[in-house]
Amino acid sequence: MEFVKIQGGIVMHQQKYINELLDRFEMIECKAISNPSDTNLNLDECSDDEKVDSALFKQIVGSL
Repeated sequence: MEFVKIQGGIVMHQQKYINELLDRFEMIECKAISNPSDTNLNLDECSDDEKVDSALFKQIVGSL
């Protein structure tokens, strides 16, 4: 956790930790977006070649 004093207050962030996670999970070059999906997106079941590694997914989410 990092704290930065600014005019009128203090900003708290975890940028260093997030960068370490991105590096650990080899996601440094990932494309960041402010909203992960379109609000009107219809989700369908993935084909076998598109499936996510569930153990890796759990590790990433658990790290947050």
